[in-house]
Amino acid sequence: MGEKISYSKSYISKIEASGSDVSYSLDILFAIAAGLELDPVIFLLPISEENFEKYRTDK
Repeated sequence: MGEKISYSKSYISKIEASGSDVSYSLDILFAIAAGLELDPVIFLLPISEENFEKYRTDK
C-alpha cells in the first residue's frame, strides 16, 4: 500500500498498528482511500459489508 500511495511502508504500518498514536493528515487519509479504491467517507461510517459495497470506487 505504501508504494501505491507514495508513503513509506513503515509509516503506513505505524498508522495501522493497534494502539498507534501516530497522527496523519486528511491528505494521507484520502491517499489511502484512493489506493484502496474507496470513497474516503467509508472511514467515517460504521464497518459493514453494505457500506463497503456502496462506497467502492472501482465498480
